[in-house]
Amino acid sequence: MIGGIAGTALSLLETKTRKQTIDLLTQVKENPTEVKEQVTEKVTEAAMKVQHVLEDTQDAYNNASSKVFE
Repeated sequence: MIGGIAGTALSLLETKTRKQTIDLLTQVKENPTEVKEQVTEKVTEAAMKVQHVLEDTQDAYNNASSKVFE
């Protein structure tokens, strides 16, 4: 936990990172519902991509297994 706090503090020393953080916090403060929807959408998209990768991996495994055991 201390490492995380230290890392955050160090990253905020960089002007670009600090500005991005301030901009994000401002956006959350001004439009919390919009930010929540954006985050939910991105998480849903990521979950769908992971699901597709898992399905593709399972298909490849099943295909390879069936060829090995024929």
